[in-house]
Amino acid sequence: MATSADTADLFPETPAMDREQLLWVTAILFFGIGDLVTTSIGIQASHVSETGTLQEPLLRQFGLVSVPGLKLAVFAGFFACWRLIPRPHNLGVPLALTTVGALVTVWNAVVIVGPVL
Repeated sequence: MATSADTADLFPETPAMDREQLLWVTAILFFGIGDLVTTSIGIQASHVSETGTLQEPLLRQFGLVSVPGLKLAVFAGFFACWRLIPRPHNLGVPLALTTVGALVTVWNAVVIVGPVL
């Protein structure tokens, strides 16, 4: 049976800054890269269309080049919010981006491979 001293060795305390950095990395991976890649693949598929309120008109007018631009603008806005919101409440910003990014990435993947299944 493990004691609390044993589990403390297995799971050392993670400083808040490390957690914060991890949240931003996961936000970039899911909301930034995951959504960007799955959206780009989906747009090129014949059975998928973009329905995002902001993205759809930009895609129609500028094509795929608008996707990274909009992502950067959204990240800049959320980063500004993160800087303005006091700690520890500002952790909700990268947490929200990570959550939404993961959900959207999975949803995009399901839409892309859905007709194949």
